[in-house]
Amino acid sequence: MEDCLERKNAMTKNRFISQIIVSGYLLVLLIALFMMMSRPDVVSSLISLSFFWLALVFVLTYKQLRQGKIITFVCAVLCVINVYISVLTNVTIIGSSFNYYKKVIMFISALLWMLICSNYTVDKRVVQYITYINIVLSFLFFVFARNGTEFYEGEVLLSLNFSNPNQTGMFILNVILYLLCSIPLLARAKFNKVLIPLFVLYNLALVYLLYRTGSRASLSAIVFFLFCLLADGFLKKHKAFRKGLCLIWSLFPLLFCIYYVFVIGGNFGFDTSLGIEGHGKFSDTRMMIWRPAFDSFNNSVLVGDYYGISGGTGVSQLHNTHLDVLVSYGITPFILFVFLLFFQTYRLFEKAPSIVNRMGIYAFMACFISGVFEASLVSGSAGLYILSFGFLLFARSNSAL
Repeated sequence: MEDCLERKNAMTKNRFISQIIVSGYLLVLLIALFMMMSRPDVVSSLISLSFFWLALVFVLTYKQLRQGKIITFVCAVLCVINVYISVLTNVTIIGSSFNYYKKVIMFISALLWMLICSNYTVDKRVVQYITYINIVLSFLFFVFARNGTEFYEGEVLLSLNFSNPNQTGMFILNVILYLLCSIPLLARAKFNKVLIPLFVLYNLALVYLLYRTGSRASLSAIVFFLFCLLADGFLKKHKAFRKGLCLIWSLFPLLFCIYYVFVIGGNFGFDTSLGIEGHGKFSDTRMMIWRPAFDSFNNSVLVGDYYGISGGTGVSQLHNTHLDVLVSYGITPFILFVFLLFFQTYRLFEKAPSIVNRMGIYAFMACFISGVFEASLVSGSAGLYILSFGFLLFARSNSAL
């Protein structure tokens, strides 16, 4: 009798946690909606609410968070210490305010959400609800697309009123990946021979919206995801190649950045325009951001230059996830961050029994391919990290086929 009561209580608690997790995706939906409606006041309130949501999920799932917990905590603490040290010699009213710490809070939130998603198992219903929310979000993109363009870096691009078209592209990318990850589950539904072709066509329409954002890295992320799917059978059987893929991927954004700055050196540029009525965007546009960022890092290797790159405001975005972490928080948090990316993905890869689980891993990896030119996952993401790191929930789900 006691065992039955304990199992019932455990099921009730798991159901409650699942509902709280799904509510986080509803928050992202609302953040995106009010962003597109040009309501920054509401967006700010919802982003603040998302931190309380994450704290609640963290408390509820704490006992299940075993793999990577200590490293995550150490990384988070070092980030806060280094950010504080960065301001000690530059004390100003701005630098000592709460706003100064918003960016590091967002990064730590991403770390904690990755820890939760890579340790907590959800059931098929959670995967379904997350997919439904992303379908609604995708529909909203089409609704606001008609008047959602802006002139940005020499092109007329689809921005939907997000902070920049690259961030818009990452939101659309996430939605596409979530819908693609649900296709194996859709294959088990009634009328699947009709639904799957319609689903594919709908995703192609979303890819067109993604194209209109001009987000080249997000388009590359789609290609990476499809490549991984094609190679899935091979990767599933060969441990060394899985490990190699996870290792190269965990370092790729920084490796690309180093190659771009120190090998290409901005000496070779070509027209990469994708936007409607393109006016000529060239491949060397990131040089003016990335080169000074490396100079800042060279001047403060251990603790980073969080204060300097933001002018004391804490508001900075280096348009590359890894470079942003490296320069903002220093070498040690960066190494721990890269290790966590490698460790969590490879660990989940080793235990991924179904194609749904592995697609979740590939989708998560694809988001960081997009992070080569956009740092929203670790800096001012407006809830984007909930979507991107949330693919690890698919990797941990029991939706085995």
